[in-house]
Amino acid sequence: MVKEHIAKISKDTLLVLAFNTVNYLSSFLLAVLISRFLGIETFGEYSFIFAFVLILGMISDFGLSTLLVRKVNENKFIAKELIRNYNLIKVLMSLVITTLVSITVFIFFNKYFYAAFLIGIMIILPRSITSTYESSLRSFLNQKYPVVIKSLNSFLQLFVSYLLLINGSGLAGIFICILFLDALTSMILYFANNKVIQRFYNDNSETANELSSHFFRKELIPTLSESSVFFFNNFLMLSIKSLNVILLGYFSTAASVGIYSAGSRFVNGVGLFSGALFNSFYPVISNIKNNMKVKVDVTKKFISYAFTFGLILTAGVFFLSEYLIGLTFKTEESVIVLKILSSAMLPVLIYTVTQSFMFSAYGEKYLTKILVIAWSLNIIMSIILITLYDYTGCAVALTLTEIFLMFTQLYKFNSDIKIN
Repeated sequence: MVKEHIAKISKDTLLVLAFNTVNYLSSFLLAVLISRFLGIETFGEYSFIFAFVLILGMISDFGLSTLLVRKVNENKFIAKELIRNYNLIKVLMSLVITTLVSITVFIFFNKYFYAAFLIGIMIILPRSITSTYESSLRSFLNQKYPVVIKSLNSFLQLFVSYLLLINGSGLAGIFICILFLDALTSMILYFANNKVIQRFYNDNSETANELSSHFFRKELIPTLSESSVFFFNNFLMLSIKSLNVILLGYFSTAASVGIYSAGSRFVNGVGLFSGALFNSFYPVISNIKNNMKVKVDVTKKFISYAFTFGLILTAGVFFLSEYLIGLTFKTEESVIVLKILSSAMLPVLIYTVTQSFMFSAYGEKYLTKILVIAWSLNIIMSIILITLYDYTGCAVALTLTEIFLMFTQLYKFNSDIKIN
């Protein structure tokens, strides 16, 4: 049984990884184009805006996408109702957040307040809805549609943005392009999701009516209460990198953000592997019910895989850092950033596995505690080190935070398997 689960996860991970590579390379090349055509300072502004987009996207999602995987696995016949109601919540939250943040940035970050920022943060709406359809499709163990469609979206963004840049377009034009294509992607995933769900209903028509239920208004508060645990975990975990960029932009300059972002772009490539691993590992490990031994054995295997691959990846990026920066962004100052951040790649891969295990074993509360500590430490370290060492201090703060998260989660995983 363990081998079957490993084979399933490995196959799905490789599929997601292949298309995520296209997705990442497209966004990476887009960053290089913006840096080359518009300059390192404008690239810093682009990175600063996207740091807000990522954080606000997590807030508008409020953990509902992660909760959807659990709820659909419990009863796949309520998928359509859950999707409809979860998306309604997301739309309302996105509209409120966009308005409040626009006012806040105008007051406190006025040096970045321009048309590109206003257009950029509107991207959170289609992306929040898209994440719902992605989670639903993955709950039905369908990895193909989300990764293929999103990869095509990224390629089109690169192609159209290039045409805009060579014709003299600025940052606002790039964000309009991204916003339009993200909205189109959300619509396509809507139809793909309906197709997969309907096929499941048709294959299980005898039990569909028996197991179907309704989402009542009175369930709204319990739903948000349950999703809030996922939200806090996801927000605390995934907002750290974006928060560092925002702090760097606030305490330093857009040029420093550009230098830091150029180095971090390569390290962020580990998200290709960690994202593919999480999207494949979490749904499968969640489906292993009432058999903790199998859960633990599968998790141990993937921790060892993550360690081996992470070690190779870290060494490669560290020793090739000068070549990588020279080939792309051509900012010598970014080399030291890349060397420092390369040490964060191994921890990310390992705690992707342990975090998935905790979610599947309902260990979110412990994860929340250590994430609160890590998030708080990161803010304190970032403010101090950015003030003293600018973008290199920002890189050191992030690396230390990732290492802390890896060791604390490994400790918890080891404690859990001893108890069981």
